[in-house]
Amino acid sequence: MRTTEEPLISIIIPVYNSGKYLSECLRSVVNQTYNNIEIILVNDGSTDNCQAIIYKFAAKDGRITPISQSNQGVQIARNNGVKIAKGEYIAFIDSDDIINKDFIRLLLHYLTKNDSDIAYSQLVFCKDCELQKLKKLNIDNCKHSTKTYTSEEANEGLLYQRIDSTAFMLYKRELFDNGLTFDSRFRTYEDLLFTFRAFRQAKRITEVRLPLYYYTKRKTGSLVSLSPRRHDAVEITDIIIKEAASKKLRKAAQSRQLSICFYGLRLSSAMPASEWDNEFCNEYWQKIKALRGKCFMDTRMRAKNKLAIIISLFGKNALMKIFQLFDKVVY
Repeated sequence: MRTTEEPLISIIIPVYNSGKYLSECLRSVVNQTYNNIEIILVNDGSTDNCQAIIYKFAAKDGRITPISQSNQGVQIARNNGVKIAKGEYIAFIDSDDIINKDFIRLLLHYLTKNDSDIAYSQLVFCKDCELQKLKKLNIDNCKHSTKTYTSEEANEGLLYQRIDSTAFMLYKRELFDNGLTFDSRFRTYEDLLFTFRAFRQAKRITEVRLPLYYYTKRKTGSLVSLSPRRHDAVEITDIIIKEAASKKLRKAAQSRQLSICFYGLRLSSAMPASEWDNEFCNEYWQKIKALRGKCFMDTRMRAKNKLAIIISLFGKNALMKIFQLFDKVVY
């Protein structure tokens, strides 16, 4: 039987207009097999029925603390949650995602067993129909392993896109007490900068190779739309390149920035060709030209980015036409 002698875990969930999925998310959290948790729900100015759902769950479960703020974005919502969190460990969950019932128990177990500052599970991208099967998965019957990384090893994995960020991790509270925070200047790719800084501050990071966090594919369309905010990713990777403590990490950060710029042009290729000569496309293109020579011989860079480098030698429009053709065939 669980006792209150076990460390308190603070689970922070920013909520914004996710009423359609919020109840399912909260059920997965309140039904954790690890009971000594506090659940901080930060309503970020939702205009749908989220507030009613939050109060309904809070009335039934005393572990839930609801707070509200005007719409300021997920980063400020997370920071405000951290300010009132009482736990020795902190986890963040998105309000339209689901966690396995053993998510907290297993991450805490392996974090403490390996004397780590951060532990994370596998992130599963799934459709609604697949989610029902995953929810019935008995983790105890799954063979699994763990691997513990140094700070630099984890950040290399992050920048080479073998590790995603933020939502499916458990953090020691000490990281936040020592200055770790979310940078509220950015609205896209903000998790990349946060996770880079978290890994840099941590001494040991443990990967738990089990499917414990479920990200559901509910958005329609083939690609996320291009917007000025998406350009945050270039600025964020510029910051990471400057903050990288070693040549290896700077090389990895350059590879990630190149990947981001290719993706920016791919998104832009959905626009009419007459609109390809714009501020964002031109900056992506300048970055690509500056980075492709440095990155091509990087053996850890994704093969598809090496192919894109070769195509880019024929010019920006040729590259964007290939992206456009690819998306027509695939989607």
